Amino acid sequence: MKVIDGDKLQNHLDYLIQKEKQLAKECSLYPNNEFERQRRYCFEANALAYGLCMNVMNYYITTDIQPVKYGRWIEHHDLIECSVCGFEVKDTYCEKRDMTSSETSYDYCPKCSSYMRGDENR
Repeated sequence: MKVIDGDKLQNHLDYLIQKEKQLAKECSLYPNNEFERQRRYCFEANALAYGLCMNVMNYYITTDIQPVKYGRWIEHHDLIECSVCGFEVKDTYCEKRDMTSSETSYDYCPKCSSYMRGDENR
C-alpha cells in the first residue's frame, strides 16, 4: 500500500488548475487565431481533468494514518500482557507449543494494535 499526502496533492492540483486557467485566459486574447483557440480548449480541458482528479481524491482518500506503535508480550502464567496498553489475553497457542512470548500467535495487540516484535522504534 502506498500512502500519499492528500493535502499536498490537493495544493498541487489547485496550482495546476490555476495555471491552466491562466494560460487559457492568455489564449483568449487572440479570438480569431485558430491555433490559440485550440490551445485555450486544451488548457480548459486540463483544468477540468485536474478538478476531476481532486474530486476523486477527496472521495476516496478518507484514512488518517496513525504512527506504528511497538511493544512486546509480557508473560504471566497462562496470560500474556501488552507492554503498551496492559491488555491481557490468554494465549492457548503458547500453552500448546510451550513457546515464549516472542513466539506467540499474536503479532499485534488486539486492543491497541501495537506491533509485538519488541520495544524498538523502527
